[in-house]
Amino acid sequence: FPLLLFSHGLGSCGTSYSGLTLAFANAGFIVVAPDHDDCKTGVGGPIFTNPDSWNDTTYANRRDDMIKALNWATSQAWFASAVDTNSIGAMGHSLGGYTSLGLGGAWPSWRDPRIKAVLAMAPHVAPYLADREIADVRVPIMFQGATGDMLITPFLTGANGAFALATAEKYLVMLNGGS
Repeated sequence: FPLLLFSHGLGSCGTSYSGLTLAFANAGFIVVAPDHDDCKTGVGGPIFTNPDSWNDTTYANRRDDMIKALNWATSQAWFASAVDTNSIGAMGHSLGGYTSLGLGGAWPSWRDPRIKAVLAMAPHVAPYLADREIADVRVPIMFQGATGDMLITPFLTGANGAFALATAEKYLVMLNGGS
């Protein structure tokens, strides 16, 4: 079965997205959703201001959590036998989208060659726009935003937005009226 690694948003937990992850599981995916240190607290790293100061050490603990979860899912004989290692994706919401894009190569030092696609839902992409690191992602990306979202979606769209600057196969889904 294809495997999806899911990274939650800041202050949420993997179980906060159980409706979404269950829908993917019901569609035939194995979903692994680790809880990051900031689960429920929203504490554990830099705030979202000054994205130009972020680098590959910013929230690197989230990368580590995802790699540990992926290593576990592909090394436990009773579990790994069900995983199609050629069909592994990373998906995340908000700071989880940042994490997933990093694993896809937006931070080259985070790139994991086992990740074959990224689904970034309202991702925090501002840190990847300063030096156009978003162009370093080499796997297909689906960005999701919402027409009523004035916080994250503006960084996805426009001539200098993540969608325009991404060089990999890419898709943009806009949820009309969402925020």
